[in-house]
Amino acid sequence: MFRHKLFSLIIAASVAAPAFGQNSFPVVSLQGKPYYYYEVKKGDSLYGIAKANGWDETVLKELNPVVALELKKGARLYYPVQTSAEILPDAPAEQETGAVSGSSKAVSHKVEKGETVYSIARSYGVSTDLIYYQNPAARSGIKAGDVLKINPDDKTVEIVLYTVASGDTPYSVAKKFNCAVEDIYRENPGVNDRNFKAGSTVRVASNSNVSRIKKEQVTEKKLDSFMSYKVGSGESWNGIARKFGVEAESLRQLNADVELKKGALISVPKYENVEVTREYVAQDPREKTSEGRMEIFEDVQSSLMLTPGKVKVALLLAEPAGKRDLEFSRGFLTSVDCYKDADFDIDLEIIRGDREASEVISDLKRIEPNLIVVTADKDYPDYMADYADGSHAVVVNPFDLKNDAFRRNSSMVQLMPPSDMFNESVVKYISSHFPDRKIVVVGEASEDDMVATMLASEVDASRMLMLTSDELADYPFYETEKYLVYATPSKKSEVNALLDVVYEARQNSPLTEIAVVGRPSWITFADALKDNFHRNEVHIPSRFYFDMENADSKEFLSDYKRIFRHPPLKSYPVYAAVGYDVANWFLPLQAIGNGDLTSVPNNTSSPQLQIDFGLRRIDGGGFVNPVCYMVRYTPWQTVEKIKID
Repeated sequence: MFRHKLFSLIIAASVAAPAFGQNSFPVVSLQGKPYYYYEVKKGDSLYGIAKANGWDETVLKELNPVVALELKKGARLYYPVQTSAEILPDAPAEQETGAVSGSSKAVSHKVEKGETVYSIARSYGVSTDLIYYQNPAARSGIKAGDVLKINPDDKTVEIVLYTVASGDTPYSVAKKFNCAVEDIYRENPGVNDRNFKAGSTVRVASNSNVSRIKKEQVTEKKLDSFMSYKVGSGESWNGIARKFGVEAESLRQLNADVELKKGALISVPKYENVEVTREYVAQDPREKTSEGRMEIFEDVQSSLMLTPGKVKVALLLAEPAGKRDLEFSRGFLTSVDCYKDADFDIDLEIIRGDREASEVISDLKRIEPNLIVVTADKDYPDYMADYADGSHAVVVNPFDLKNDAFRRNSSMVQLMPPSDMFNESVVKYISSHFPDRKIVVVGEASEDDMVATMLASEVDASRMLMLTSDELADYPFYETEKYLVYATPSKKSEVNALLDVVYEARQNSPLTEIAVVGRPSWITFADALKDNFHRNEVHIPSRFYFDMENADSKEFLSDYKRIFRHPPLKSYPVYAAVGYDVANWFLPLQAIGNGDLTSVPNNTSSPQLQIDFGLRRIDGGGFVNPVCYMVRYTPWQTVEKIKID
């Protein structure tokens, strides 16, 4: 007996010509499957009909067993229409732009009239979720002529970055990407309905619902075959339908062009009840309400070791006995002391990072922190990225500029902008703040100084001038011009000598505007060369700046001295202030903000001292803090800390 795949229970008639094959017969759709129908003529034979139309005689006979036994004029024979899904699989993938490469089972399916996503999914033995995943536009509906790419073997979950739109909720985004609300919360610790803000970027495990596909045995009505029935005197559609156990409306639609009268031949579908396996996605019913989603959020936070009102933090010190790590940890503890009366608890443990990776990981597994700060300034431990992946803990890198784990790992945070990002910010600042100045590049740029090179590509060549330090002394600064000197020397003595030359030029041409932009390393000469910086209006690009005269800085210094009986070590950056800033930003985010790194702490005890934060997610990775500064020494003996990013 002929068997074919299950389709939806929609029955519709159509007189449209078939999309494939050479036949020009009318088409009817039964349970979502299109069939040609042929009206038997005098002298027809089953063999002749099959041969003339390129049909399989066996299939024709099995689908029409009663009619095939005795061909009567006016009776109908049905034959399944070949769809594009049955024609295209063996064709080269290039023939269809929607074809899926990499699998012999990948096909392009051209939607026929009457087909639904459900019926197409059943015909390929896949879930509707998989079709939606492979064809996102299908969520808005499909129509005849659309081409769907279908690859039953492609069930790979893909992490994508999605920018939240106005009106989006975790539930709507989960539906859009064929995943669960739980997956969104798990990929974005701290994100929930209340802080799902338009414009923010979230990681989405697209198609992760394939892991939730369940199977169940259900009884369904299945089309077995077609038969012909000769209408008797006085019979009605309802009576015939009851006689054969079919729906009267379905019977009418299947014989839409037949007048019901004695002796007329009508077509009757024959069904059988069969046990079939149905696939469905096991969805958490709580997803549909805001209250339910908050319950899911709390469950996820608990599983990710994020407990509201509590933060567990580990300081992983690369050199526990080194001055940098001692100062950093003391600054961190100074901030913790400020939170002693806060409405959340802090569990802090300091771990020696100068041991074997297995020993460090063992300690981390014992502590189960949700925040880890690693103080390595070079050779950042690779195993931390792997640990972050598995634990979902936030791992902060405050010092190492060359480590790029944040570019590919969603849990990593790069505290200071890497060189490419830093240089772009500096060049952007120079271009926007000194748009009409002639730029004089003095000295030879080192390999790690790309600002001069980038300026050359941004600024018109007529405004660029390259000079040596000696040539600068003889250069005539015209009063009709404005100048910006970009100075590349990095040694203290060379910097001082260069600034003396600039000062002399300023004295010789008092009406000429001359400003200086130096190297980031110049910030370390701030005390020794302070006067020369001020009189030459020096701008120093820097990733950090600690203003000792600031009221907040003075309060921090007082607290530090009260706790540790001595002032912080003088360094660049001030390591103690870095530790303080890191704790002051991340502790409330993890405890009160539930780990949402894109938000701003609303419970900080005091402002940032040396580093400001504006974390951004990197495509395909974690977070970077792009904020840096231009430190300007004004002629009026003041210092401006200008934030740029």
